[in-house]
Amino acid sequence: MSKLRAKKRGLALAASMLAAAALLAAGCDNPDTISSEKAKNLTPDERYLVQLYLKINDLERNLQENPVDSARKWDELKASVDTARVKQAIAVLEEDPKRWLGVYTRINDLMFDTKP
Repeated sequence: MSKLRAKKRGLALAASMLAAAALLAAGCDNPDTISSEKAKNLTPDERYLVQLYLKINDLERNLQENPVDSARKWDELKASVDTARVKQAIAVLEEDPKRWLGVYTRINDLMFDTKP
């Protein structure tokens, strides 16, 4: 019984290593594309998504300190969001998922105060 269990573990480890190698190879396949997507200027709609994410993040952080205002603050934020613009921006990004790299990079840069 233990030989069978050891064999299964060995196969699972080999499969995991193979999957990791495949992901690494796929990620290294075209590094210029990835770097260029991260460095691209964002469209106005992509910048809108970044700013919205930062507002939500700030709101969540502030509400931990003052939870009494939670419902009112969320309602204010919801009222200020252009949902049609958000849906359209997400649809465009989903057509070319590599564009998300630029959005994520910009969010990361702004959240951790690094120069974009």
